[in-house]
Amino acid sequence: MGTLLLKIRRGESPVYRVIRDTARRILNSTLPLPRFLRPLLRVAFNSQQATRMGLLWIASYFILEPMFRGCCVSVGKGFRLWRMPFLIGHTKIYIGDNVNFFGKVDILSGRLFDEPKLILGNGVDIGDNVVFVVNKEIVLGDDVNVANRVRFMDTDAHPRDTMERAAGLPPRPEEVKRVHIAGQTHLNV
Repeated sequence: MGTLLLKIRRGESPVYRVIRDTARRILNSTLPLPRFLRPLLRVAFNSQQATRMGLLWIASYFILEPMFRGCCVSVGKGFRLWRMPFLIGHTKIYIGDNVNFFGKVDILSGRLFDEPKLILGNGVDIGDNVVFVVNKEIVLGDDVNVANRVRFMDTDAHPRDTMERAAGLPPRPEEVKRVHIAGQTHLNV
């Protein structure tokens, strides 16, 4: 069977070339779509999407959110997530009101401090594939929106001194800096 496929791929004879070219045309083609089927297919597509989103919401509401809340010190009202965050370490997590996790979120902490803290203010939206590396403290203020693929780190887990780095030592405690991202300022005018 393997040698037959190889002969077809190479197109070693006119018959094999016809088979190869026909297979390529079939693989690169699209199914013709008659106009009268478009409304029916649109309804089918929307039904599939609604069912998928409904099942995701049910799983999030009844399973994922309660499990994640159990890992947090405090969680405000209106918290929503669509995927279970990945947690490693002993970070103390504080979440304000109306916070949304719109995708994959990783929260990692090291061994440098006893109580690293991740504090998310009210109205914070976190995009997909966001990573928090917390050794001391990371704070996102109210109404901060975080785009996809953002990484917050209060240390890179390496000392600045090259000799200490070569020895495989962790960074000194004074090299780990708190990260504070200020949110919107609410003015009473």
